Order: sequence, then structure tokens, then C-alpha cells
Amino acid sequence: MPAAAAALALWPAPGPAQDGSLEEIEVTGSRIARRDFTSASPIVSVPAEAFRESSSVSVERTLGQLPQFVPTATGTSNSPANDGQANLSLRGIGSVQTLVLVDGKRLMPADGLGTVDLNVLPPALIESVEVVTGGASAAYGSDAIAGVVNFRLRDRYEGVELHGEWSQTDSGDGREYSAGILAGNSFAAGRGDVIAYLGYAEREQVNQGERGFSRHAWGYFPGETVGFGPGGAFLPQGTGITEEGVSVVFASPTVFNQVFIGYGYPPGSVPYQAGFGVNLDRTVFTIGDGRTPNSVVNFRGEIDPATYNDRFFNYDTAPTTALQMPLERTSAIVRARFKLSPSAESYGQLLLADYSVTRQLAPTGTGLLLVPVTNPYVPPDLRALAASRPDPAAPFRFQRLMPEVGPRRAENDRTLLQGTLGLRGEVFTDWRYEVYVQLGRNERTERQSGNVRISRFEELLTAPDGGVALCGGFDPFGRGRVPVACAEYATTDASNEITVEQALAEASLNGPLLELPAGALRSAVGVFYKRDDFSYVPDPVLTEFVPAVPGLVGPRPDVTGFGAGAARSGDESNVDVYAELLVPIYRDASAGRFLDLGLGYRRSEYEQAGGADAYKVELTFRPQHVVLLRGSFQHAVRAPSIEELYYPEIPGQLLFAPPDPCAVSSPQRNGPDWQQVEALCLAQGMTPAQLAVFEYPLRRVDGVRGGNPDLAPEEADTATAGVVLGSPFEHDALRELQLSVDWYRIDFTNGIGRWAVDSAKDRCFDPAYNPTYDPANGYCRFFTRVPATGEIFGLELNRNIGGVDTSGVDVQIDWSLPAGPGQLAAAAFVSYVDEWQAVEPNGAKVEYAGTIGNRGLGSAIPRWRSLLTLRYDWLGAGAYLRWQHVDGMRDAEYADFRVPARDNFDVGANHAFESGALEGLDATVGIENLFDEQPPVFPSYSQANTDPSLYDVLGRRWFFSLRYRF
Repeated sequence: MPAAAAALALWPAPGPAQDGSLEEIEVTGSRIARRDFTSASPIVSVPAEAFRESSSVSVERTLGQLPQFVPTATGTSNSPANDGQANLSLRGIGSVQTLVLVDGKRLMPADGLGTVDLNVLPPALIESVEVVTGGASAAYGSDAIAGVVNFRLRDRYEGVELHGEWSQTDSGDGREYSAGILAGNSFAAGRGDVIAYLGYAEREQVNQGERGFSRHAWGYFPGETVGFGPGGAFLPQGTGITEEGVSVVFASPTVFNQVFIGYGYPPGSVPYQAGFGVNLDRTVFTIGDGRTPNSVVNFRGEIDPATYNDRFFNYDTAPTTALQMPLERTSAIVRARFKLSPSAESYGQLLLADYSVTRQLAPTGTGLLLVPVTNPYVPPDLRALAASRPDPAAPFRFQRLMPEVGPRRAENDRTLLQGTLGLRGEVFTDWRYEVYVQLGRNERTERQSGNVRISRFEELLTAPDGGVALCGGFDPFGRGRVPVACAEYATTDASNEITVEQALAEASLNGPLLELPAGALRSAVGVFYKRDDFSYVPDPVLTEFVPAVPGLVGPRPDVTGFGAGAARSGDESNVDVYAELLVPIYRDASAGRFLDLGLGYRRSEYEQAGGADAYKVELTFRPQHVVLLRGSFQHAVRAPSIEELYYPEIPGQLLFAPPDPCAVSSPQRNGPDWQQVEALCLAQGMTPAQLAVFEYPLRRVDGVRGGNPDLAPEEADTATAGVVLGSPFEHDALRELQLSVDWYRIDFTNGIGRWAVDSAKDRCFDPAYNPTYDPANGYCRFFTRVPATGEIFGLELNRNIGGVDTSGVDVQIDWSLPAGPGQLAAAAFVSYVDEWQAVEPNGAKVEYAGTIGNRGLGSAIPRWRSLLTLRYDWLGAGAYLRWQHVDGMRDAEYADFRVPARDNFDVGANHAFESGALEGLDATVGIENLFDEQPPVFPSYSQANTDPSLYDVLGRRWFFSLRYRF
């Protein structure tokens, strides 16, 4: 089988040689060949067959197998922080730092951050994908910090093609379907052609409770051996907000002791706690301190060993939380072009995607409520505990889970429309030009259900009759006591409208500038304009706040569930000018030798973020026809997004692990540096009187989250160096062997992010991070103090506070050879991560290479990852084996916990009927995760006790697809 045919069998396979060709400013189907083994920058190409040999109706699962990606938001990552998108993250640097193109032009972003949702692209329409790893802003503009992913869509077809796909797991669930029709034709004696596609896809929901590893929510307890999971070290640990309710009452220790003596416990045997639940018999129990065995005391309900934790009373959130989110998509595309003259061709494209993704999470809690001590439903012992406080008349804090309202659901309905019109052709001699405009609009309606309102609950709690007249009586103290009518009284749905609009225009010109001794000096120049507009119009109910109660709690968003989002809007525009040169320094055509220098520069002027420069230098040297040496240096930038700039400062409650270091009982106040600690507390604004008696045992503090209009652009410097080896042999078994080895290093700085107030207060008072206890230390500026109380007020605002330093080696091998009556082909990608260091606000670097977890989705950085594909083709039939290897890692938070390596195997076969009654029919059948490999469970998991983006969480899956052409 010739090499061209082998290229169809592998993903990727080598393309034709392009020695000395200019790397164009745009990555388009007509201007860039498949250059995996010939470009100055490492490039990976993925052909259409890779997507056809997959069960998924979305494309991120296929691309996420490439070791250059760190899988992030996918169809099985049901993150509350994500609206159901499917994203890509090159090198693990981030989705917004990975630029996504379609035929060299930007795909419409899905939100105000500028991220692209890959759910819009039907796999059947993809011709190939080109992945440029490393920074590429000089060539492609802002957002290409980590690299570029360019989807090439099918643009020419004569006839009609029908396709249909189906898949299902071994468990009989998780079905995915898709079907579509593609039609194309030429006209005007071949001067024009048009192609149109219409497709439908659907993916079913699977809940965490339907898989063994995720059936219950677990927490890791080092030293435990009789629990669940690896080593028996995992215990049930869902949310601490339960059906029994959690009352926070800082009672007199004497009365606390008396209450539990009354239950039969010896004096002093129950550790003092401030959190209480209520049993069905109206007695109270302690909810546990989260660490000490048997610190849950006097719980009298039914105990299920699979969900009960005697050190942390909790509610199991797993059963009703979606493991795979449902998707429904209708997509259409029309593409046309017409040759106006020998030197001018017009083209146009219209892309439409109408789709819906639904997130489902466990039931919400009531939010932080204030219960008046006059409420008639307060149990007697809880009332006695509250009466023993210094201010017995003050309301006490309370929260309760609300399973009565059902799971939280957020249905995100999107409509994306993007149109492109352009003109391209030849001008002068050997020069090519292109001018285009592109307009797009992405509308999202988020329909939330399962939310509740704090104000309604507090209305019931403060009613003299306990809400009897309003809903029959709201008794939240204990399991199963809330009437359906009261739950419905506080329940609220919400509908938010989000719109993103983008306008692009670009003009470019490229060709030979002048003739040098070694060949033509080629150049490319252009000007680019982009404008983004974003608006978020929340349901009015989501903008309402419950007023602050001085001394007890700050202002609270009225709605709890999916959280409140403030109304916001903004725009950003930029104008770029760019130039690129390919300088031939040396060329000996007879010996196949050449040395080329590539230079590129882009200047961007942003309306809000100011000016930014991106540039690159590349060298390509072929000392002989089977050896190519390549290297590059690129400086890339990313301007702050609209959301990052303009997100309003929203007040709310922020997570906080007590005690406050300024508390009288804190380890810091009672440690060797107590004098410096106290001086820092006073410097932050506490008064001596406050400092003398200050305590703060609560698990939340008041604060704000929001954007920052003073952000600077992110920056990255990327260096690569590599060698490409062709085969010097003419033997059939070795002729088609190619190998590339590339080293890379990316230094990403000025990263935009928010720093959690809980971590900030710890580090502000930690001599390892603030050795002089300086109040101007960076971590100390992430919060302030409330003058009236001395309590911390968090400032979780966007700042240029971090970055990533990463380096490693990529290896790519392609090989095909005759074997028996057919052809055997192999393609392999191997990546080694030498370092992946997160740069923190103080400049310190934390090594995450070889770790997993502790940072949410997209945080798994195995040292080694590989993907090997073997394929055998003979007379229109083929079979393939795909092996994906993920190296073992250590948990990023618990370094002694090792996560074992995982090896997944996929197999399949296909046949193309070339004659007879079935002529034109292609059939593929396959099995993914052949050995039903289960994902590992580890302590600092991101979701579902594991990493559902990196690992297959559904198990063995069967699929088949049919494609018929006529």
C-alpha cells in the first residue's frame, strides 16, 4: 500500500515533503499541508478516520487521547463551574490559552472568557485536525499561549452521503446516537461548488450512582484501613449540609455537657462542638469534627455503612449527580465557492449549531439561615443550648439540605450561528491574497431548577406560627419534617440569557519578496480586526440579596443552588498587524540540504488592555535528505477577556477553614512567633480590644468575587528543538519509517486568576510564605478586616498572579510495511513531562509533574503518556488496535498515595464495499475499553472519586457506524 493510503489508516501519518515552504500565517486547508515531519514547529495531524473510529458524538474525547493534551471539561465532567462545555487544554495550561480554529479562522467563543465549546462540531464533518503545540500568537493572535487546534472541515463533495452511528456501554446505558446527510455538487462548468450538511446527535445521561467506583461520595482519611477504596482508607464523605439540618450554636460548655449527660454519656466524654443535628425524636447530636473517630455523638437514625461516617456526619451527593451529561444537537453547515476569474475566487460559509447540555447535581441546601430562638419548632435541647450563649436572644445559624425539591438541574440551550464571506486568489506574480469578514453570535439560555430562596425560608422561620398559615408549618429540624408545600414555597426556577457576538475581518498577502542566492525570500503580511461583545442577563430573582445582619452575617445572595450571577456586559476590540519572513540561508538541491530562517512579528492594540507584542524565530536545517533539525522561540500573549475585566464584584460567603490566625486560641497566637502574629493582626486593622478576645470558629467569611479592569495581558515564552529522521532504507519493511523527537519549554507568566481567601489567610501568617509577617505581603492583600468586628473580608478578584513553567519531550513514530496480502501500519505518540511547575503569587514554584488532583479539572500531569495505533488493511477491509497508556502518579495533596498506571485498549474493524449491491457502503464496528478498565480512586479527586476527564468512567462500550455514498 503506498504511503498516501497509509496516511488514511493512521492518526496521524506523514504528509508530503514541504522542504523550504513558508509556514503561512493562517492554518487553512488550502495553504498548509500536513507537516508533522517537515515544519519548524511540532505539529500533529489527526485524520477523519480517528473520529469515525470513536463512539463519541463529541470530538474532545478523541483529541484528549493525544498526550499533548491534558483532558479538561468533557461530557463526563459535570462541573458546577462549567455550563456543559467541552474544552481542550494543550499542555494543561488552560482552555482559554488554547486557540481553536476552523479552517484557519476563529470558531465562535461560548462565553465571556473566550473559551470555545467543541460540542458545536459534529465529528462526521471533520476532514482532519492540525495541532500546533507551543505558543503561536505571532502567527495566530491572542489566545495561542499554549498552541493552536485547527479543525479542517470537509469542503468538497460530489453526490450524497448518509451516515449513522450508535453506541452503548456494557451496563446497557450511556447510549449515543448520531445521523446526518452530506450533499455536494459543482456548477457553472466546474467554476463553483457547494456542499451542505445536516446532522443530529444525542447522548444519554448516566448518574454517578450507576457505577461502583462513584456510587457513593468518599473522602480520604490517612491511616484508615477498614473503609472503602484503595487500602480501605476512604470513608463516606458527601456534603456536611444534611437532611437533619445543621445548627451552629456556640453554647456554654457547661450546658453542652449537661445536655449529653442527659442522654446517658459520662461527664466530659463528648468533645465540645458548635454544630448540631436533630434526630427524629427531637434530641440533638454532634455532627463531628471531621477528624476524630466517634466524634458524631448521639445520632439515633438508621445507619447505612456505605454512607455513614462517625467523624463527619454527611449526606451522600453521588447517586443523583450526573456522571455523563446528556447532549442533544442539531447542526448544519453550508459552504460554497465560485471562481470569479483566474485570479479571484469567492467563498462563503454558514455554520449553525443548536444544542443542549444539562448538568445535574445533588439537591441544594437552604443556604445560611438565621433562626430566631422564638421559632416554635426549635427542639427543647437545641433551645437550651442556644439560651446558654452570651447573647441568648440572638438568632443562630442554620443550614439544611432540601431533597424535597429534587436534584439541581441546569439545562443550557445554545444556538450558534457564524457566517464567513471572503475573496482569495493571485495578484502580481506568485503572490496570493485573502480578504474575509466573519460574523458570529452564540446565544445561551440557562434554565435552572431545584433552586431555593433564603428570604422565603427566613420568612417561614420568623413567622409567629412557624409558617403554618403560609404552607402548613416549616419544621426544618430533622429528616422528613418539611412539608412539600413549604419546600415548594421556597423553590424557584430561574432563566438566564447569555449572548456572545464576534466580528472579524482580515486581509493578508504572501509571496516571494525577492530572490536570494539560496532561493526566494518569502513573506506574509496582514492586518486583523476582532471585536467581542458579551452580555449576561440573569433572571431578576438571581440578582436579589438578603440584607446583612450586623455582627452575624453579611449580605447573602437570596437564591442558593446554582448560585447567583450578576448582570454584566462589556466589549473588547483589537487591531493587529503582522509580518512573517522565510529566509533561505543555504540550499543544495542536489544533496537535499537546506537551512531556512523564519521570522514573525505581530503588534496588537486592544481597546481596554493596551498594546502587546508577539514574535517568533525559527530555524529549519536539513543536513541530508533523511535528517531534519528544527527549533523555534516564540513569545505569545493573551489579552484579558471581557469576563476577566468586567465581572462585577459580587458579595457572598467564602469558604474558610477555622480558626482565624488572629483568634486567641489559634496555633499562630500560641506559637513561637506570637508577638509578630499579633503585630500583623493590628497592622491589618484590628483594635487591641478586639485582639484580646477575638475568636472566629465559623467555616465561611464574608467577601466579594469579581473581575478587574486593570489586568495586564498574559505572556508566554516557548522554545522547541527537535530532530526528524526519515528512513535511509529502500527495503519495503523500512521505507515508510519516520521518527520525530522534539523538546519543548513553555514559561507562562502573568496568568490571570483568583486566590482563595482561605489559602491567603494561611500563607499570610505562615513564615514560609511571609517570613517577616509583612502586612504588605502579596497573600495578605487578598483580604482585609472588617473594622467593627476584626473579621476577615475576602477579596477573590481577578489578578495577574501566576503562571506555569513546563518542559518535556514529544516523540512521534509512523511506520507502514507490506505484511502478507495486505499492509500493516503503526503510529505512536509518546510524551514525557520533565517539569510542570505552577508559579504562585510570591514567585515560588510548585512541581506538579507526575501528580494528579488537588486543582480541579485538567490537573492530571502524568510523566508519561502514549498512544499507539496498529492497523491492518486488505482489499477494502481493515482492523485496528489502539492502546492508550497513562503513567502512574502521586496524589498532589497526599504525596504518599500512588495512583496506578492505566492502560486502555480499543479494537475495531471496518469494511468498504466497492462493488455489488452494497457498493458505496462503509461499515465500522468497535469496542472501546476492551478490558473494562475502571478508573482509579484517589484522595484529591476532581469529581466522582476520580478524574472523569482523564479516565474512562463508563466502562466497556460497543459501537457501530454506517456510511453510504451515492
